[in-house]
Amino acid sequence: MEAFVHHYGWVKEPLKQLQKLEEAHRLWHGDAEWHFDPKQIREGGFNYGEVIDSVALFDHRHPVVMQARIAAQNWTFTHDPRWKKFSWRVKMLMALEKWTGWRIGEFKNYILV
Repeated sequence: MEAFVHHYGWVKEPLKQLQKLEEAHRLWHGDAEWHFDPKQIREGGFNYGEVIDSVALFDHRHPVVMQARIAAQNWTFTHDPRWKKFSWRVKMLMALEKWTGWRIGEFKNYILV
């Protein structure tokens, strides 16, 4: 039986995402200076366009548990899914995975049955 996992950890309005990252920084680094690239912050919150390396258009139905949250979205996300920002190294690793099915360094804590 196939199962799909949709990760919604970054599906937050930009201000909430910025607050999440600031809290995570405080949790792990205390009062140490935050070394985020200023381009990643914009007026009103987090600049998603600066951190996206690849995204695909989601044209399916969201899980029931997420539908109200998605419907209440009060911000706009615009990004051309054809645009990719991968380093040469990542491109090579992705090609190897596509060709062999093996992802170097991947840890799986499960067994496919």
